[in-house]
Amino acid sequence: MTVAELRTRLHSLVDKIDDKEVLAQFFDILSLSPNEKEGMIWDTLTKEEQQRVMDAYTESESEENLIDHKRVIQENIGGFQS
Repeated sequence: MTVAELRTRLHSLVDKIDDKEVLAQFFDILSLSPNEKEGMIWDTLTKEEQQRVMDAYTESESEENLIDHKRVIQENIGGFQS
């Protein structure tokens, strides 16, 4: 499929979406294009959000603060079952 065909099909799909929230989510996803400048997401965060990310990063450097992946999955699997 050519780039032009992909664009046409994508436009067609978007044109069929009436839900504003779904469109906003697609917009956000497409806005994260690899063609965007590095660090663009970081720049969209508030200072408080940036600080929370940095705090979490600092906490993650200590082994005692980390949770095993299997444990996280086991404790949260109920949220994924219907």
